[in-house]
Amino acid sequence: METDRQGSPRFFLQRWMLATAAGWILGVIVAVLLSGLEGLIRMSGESSIGIGMGGVVGYFQWRIARNWFGASQQWIWASCAGLAVPFVIRDLLQTFVVKGPFYVGGSEYLNLFLVSACGSLLAGLWQQRLLRSHSTRAIWWILASMAGWLLAALFFTMISTPGHPDSELGMIRNIGAIPLAGLIHGLVTGGSLIWILSKNGEPERLESARERD
Repeated sequence: METDRQGSPRFFLQRWMLATAAGWILGVIVAVLLSGLEGLIRMSGESSIGIGMGGVVGYFQWRIARNWFGASQQWIWASCAGLAVPFVIRDLLQTFVVKGPFYVGGSEYLNLFLVSACGSLLAGLWQQRLLRSHSTRAIWWILASMAGWLLAALFFTMISTPGHPDSELGMIRNIGAIPLAGLIHGLVTGGSLIWILSKNGEPERLESARERD
């Protein structure tokens, strides 16, 4: 009975959502810590967001994925590199070409959305290659990856208070928005992954990598 529960799509989705939310929480912390290094190399910008969030979220998702379909550590690198590359390119342009404030699309929020869209696209492209041997629907992971990251980012920007909040309520909203955005990200991508890995479109019991071994 316990084995059947652990093999159910619902159990997988719960673990995936919690892992993604934890990745968002620690990813923000890592991004903040990495932002301090940008000053040391005299390159200001948002590279720390892509590297920190992409790497940490990818790691936490991989911990679940490796037991379910045998995902390799490439899952982590795909998430980290895919999300980071557009942010790094944008920061290099700002630092060495424009040499001043530079926002893709003309505004800070639109910049974050567009750069995140490119990053989630690259991550999805890489990760769907890792899913090809497990499902003929792997190509849909590209859309799932973009939807997960962008919907979560949109939710966060709508709920959180920009800059440094000057009230306790604003601080609570900013802190609370992080795990909630992670849960949304996990719900979208986890639900999509269940469908991608299922057979004949039916939400059948998923077979873990440990059971196959």
